[in-house]
Amino acid sequence: MTNAFSARAQNAYTVSRRDITDPDYIEFQVFSQITERMEAAKTSTDPLQKELHSALFDNAQLWSTVALDVSTPENGLPDSLKAQIIYLSEFMRVQRVKVLKGEEKIDGMIEINRMIIAGLAERLRHKHLETAKSDLGVGAVTEREEEIQPEETPYITAKNSYIAGAR
Repeated sequence: MTNAFSARAQNAYTVSRRDITDPDYIEFQVFSQITERMEAAKTSTDPLQKELHSALFDNAQLWSTVALDVSTPENGLPDSLKAQIIYLSEFMRVQRVKVLKGEEKIDGMIEINRMIIAGLAERLRHKHLETAKSDLGVGAVTEREEEIQPEETPYITAKNSYIAGAR
């Protein structure tokens, strides 16, 4: 019994290591951190707006990197999605300038980032579910359709998966 428990515990740590090296997880984390900084910059009282400039600069670098990534032939995304992402990258570039000039608010940029974060979270949730099935050798997985707290799982925001019979 102890050996079975030990094997499951080691397997759980393997899944965690795999998660933090997953490119989608890293992208999710970077988008989340930059978006949080953009949110914080909205309410900053700094007259020089250092936080805003820094967050917008990092957001511009992120979007440039994403656009570059999707434009490579090795990227497996559908061409229509690649085009949309490249368009969003250009939109974010233009919005950044308008926000810095005071012509636009940052809210639209934050909303776009949040939509990307939600899409990445769903993709990670699906990967996590499939990995759990595979790693634990369990075929039946049920899902609890309710909001979970971020501390339960760092990147699953809409649903939490449970192995049938494990709880």
